[in-house]
Amino acid sequence: MRHVMGSVLDRIYALLHPFMPFITEELWQVTAAGERASLLCHAAWPVLDFADRDAADDINWLIEVVSEIRSVRSEMNVPAATEADLVAVAPDAATAARLERHGAAVKRLARLATIVTAETAPEQSAQILAAGGS
Repeated sequence: MRHVMGSVLDRIYALLHPFMPFITEELWQVTAAGERASLLCHAAWPVLDFADRDAADDINWLIEVVSEIRSVRSEMNVPAATEADLVAVAPDAATAARLERHGAAVKRLARLATIVTAETAPEQSAQILAAGGS
Protein backbone atom coordinates (compact mmCIF):
# COMPACT_ATOMS: atom_id res chain seq x y z
CA MET A 1 0.00 0.00 0.00
CA ARG A 2 2.84 2.39 0.83
CA HIS A 3 4.53 1.60 -2.47
CA VAL A 4 1.37 2.46 -4.43
CA MET A 5 0.92 5.69 -2.48
CA GLY A 6 4.56 6.60 -3.11
CA SER A 7 4.15 6.02 -6.85
CA VAL A 8 0.97 8.09 -6.95
CA LEU A 9 2.63 10.96 -5.09
CA ASP A 10 5.65 10.84 -7.41
CA ARG A 11 3.36 11.15 -10.46
CA ILE A 12 1.42 13.98 -8.82
CA TYR A 13 4.65 15.85 -8.08
CA ALA A 14 5.82 15.37 -11.68
CA LEU A 15 2.52 16.66 -13.08
CA LEU A 16 2.37 19.64 -10.72
CA HIS A 17 6.03 20.56 -11.17
CA PRO A 18 5.52 23.00 -14.10
CA PHE A 19 3.01 24.96 -12.02
CA MET A 20 4.63 24.70 -8.58
CA PRO A 21 8.32 23.99 -9.17
CA PHE A 22 9.80 24.95 -5.81
CA ILE A 23 7.23 23.20 -3.64
CA THR A 24 7.16 20.00 -5.70
CA GLU A 25 10.96 19.87 -5.87
CA GLU A 26 11.14 20.08 -2.08
CA LEU A 27 8.43 17.44 -1.63
CA TRP A 28 10.20 15.22 -4.17
CA GLN A 29 13.37 15.25 -2.06
CA VAL A 30 11.68 14.99 1.36
CA THR A 31 9.26 12.14 0.58
CA ALA A 32 11.87 9.79 -0.90
CA ALA A 33 12.57 6.56 0.97
CA GLY A 34 16.25 6.96 0.11
CA GLU A 35 18.35 9.39 -1.85
CA ARG A 36 16.83 10.43 -5.20
CA ALA A 37 19.01 9.91 -8.26
CA SER A 38 18.05 13.23 -9.84
CA LEU A 39 16.03 16.37 -9.39
CA LEU A 40 12.34 16.31 -10.19
CA CYS A 41 12.89 18.63 -13.14
CA HIS A 42 15.09 15.90 -14.68
CA ALA A 43 12.73 13.03 -13.90
CA ALA A 44 10.93 11.27 -16.73
CA TRP A 45 7.51 12.65 -17.65
CA PRO A 46 4.66 10.14 -17.16
CA VAL A 47 4.00 8.14 -20.33
CA LEU A 48 0.44 7.18 -21.14
CA ASP A 49 0.22 4.07 -23.26
CA PHE A 50 -3.53 3.68 -23.59
CA ALA A 51 -5.33 4.93 -26.67
CA ASP A 52 -8.71 4.07 -28.07
CA ARG A 53 -8.61 4.77 -31.79
CA ASP A 54 -12.31 3.96 -32.25
CA ALA A 55 -13.35 6.43 -29.55
CA ALA A 56 -11.10 9.11 -31.06
CA ASP A 57 -12.63 8.49 -34.51
CA ASP A 58 -16.14 8.78 -33.05
CA ILE A 59 -15.36 12.08 -31.32
CA ASN A 60 -13.68 13.49 -34.44
CA TRP A 61 -16.74 12.47 -36.48
CA LEU A 62 -19.04 14.14 -33.94
CA ILE A 63 -17.00 17.35 -34.06
CA GLU A 64 -17.03 17.37 -37.87
CA VAL A 65 -20.79 16.76 -38.14
CA VAL A 66 -21.68 19.43 -35.59
CA SER A 67 -19.26 21.91 -37.22
CA GLU A 68 -20.76 21.30 -40.67
CA ILE A 69 -24.32 21.71 -39.38
CA ARG A 70 -23.40 24.93 -37.59
CA SER A 71 -21.67 26.25 -40.72
CA VAL A 72 -24.74 25.60 -42.86
CA ARG A 73 -27.01 27.21 -40.25
CA SER A 74 -24.75 30.27 -40.20
CA GLU A 75 -24.57 30.55 -44.00
CA MET A 76 -28.35 30.30 -44.28
CA ASN A 77 -28.94 32.84 -41.45
CA VAL A 78 -30.93 30.39 -39.34
CA PRO A 79 -31.50 31.94 -35.88
CA ALA A 80 -29.55 30.22 -33.12
CA ALA A 81 -32.65 29.36 -31.09
CA THR A 82 -34.41 27.66 -34.03
CA GLU A 83 -34.28 23.88 -33.98
CA ALA A 84 -33.84 22.20 -37.35
CA ASP A 85 -34.32 18.62 -38.53
CA LEU A 86 -31.46 16.40 -39.69
CA VAL A 87 -32.16 13.84 -42.38
CA ALA A 88 -29.33 11.37 -42.94
CA VAL A 89 -29.65 10.27 -46.55
CA ALA A 90 -28.83 6.58 -47.01
CA PRO A 91 -26.17 6.43 -44.28
CA ASP A 92 -23.77 3.51 -44.26
CA ALA A 93 -23.83 1.13 -41.29
CA ALA A 94 -21.03 2.93 -39.43
CA THR A 95 -22.66 6.35 -39.80
CA ALA A 96 -26.06 4.99 -38.76
CA ALA A 97 -24.48 3.42 -35.66
CA ARG A 98 -22.72 6.69 -34.81
CA LEU A 99 -25.95 8.65 -35.21
CA GLU A 100 -27.66 6.19 -32.89
CA ARG A 101 -24.86 6.33 -30.32
CA HIS A 102 -24.29 10.10 -30.40
CA GLY A 103 -27.75 11.29 -31.40
CA ALA A 104 -28.42 13.13 -28.15
CA ALA A 105 -25.09 14.97 -28.33
CA VAL A 106 -25.61 15.93 -31.98
CA LYS A 107 -29.12 17.22 -31.20
CA ARG A 108 -27.93 19.32 -28.28
CA LEU A 109 -24.76 20.69 -29.88
CA ALA A 110 -26.27 21.42 -33.31
CA ARG A 111 -29.72 22.47 -32.00
CA LEU A 112 -31.69 19.82 -33.83
CA ALA A 113 -35.28 18.78 -33.21
CA THR A 114 -35.05 15.33 -34.83
CA ILE A 115 -32.61 13.03 -36.54
CA VAL A 116 -34.09 10.65 -39.09
CA THR A 117 -32.83 8.59 -42.02
CA ALA A 118 -34.25 8.55 -45.53
CA GLU A 119 -33.39 7.24 -48.97
CA THR A 120 -33.64 10.65 -50.67
CA ALA A 121 -33.07 14.21 -49.56
CA PRO A 122 -36.17 16.35 -48.88
CA GLU A 123 -37.01 19.10 -51.35
CA GLN A 124 -35.24 22.45 -50.83
CA SER A 125 -32.99 21.13 -48.08
CA ALA A 126 -29.44 22.16 -47.34
CA GLN A 127 -27.01 19.29 -47.70
CA ILE A 128 -23.69 18.53 -46.06
CA LEU A 129 -21.26 15.70 -46.57
CA ALA A 130 -19.61 14.38 -43.42
CA ALA A 131 -16.83 11.84 -43.07
CA GLY A 132 -18.12 8.31 -43.36
CA GLY A 133 -21.04 9.40 -45.51
CA SER A 134 -21.43 9.12 -49.24
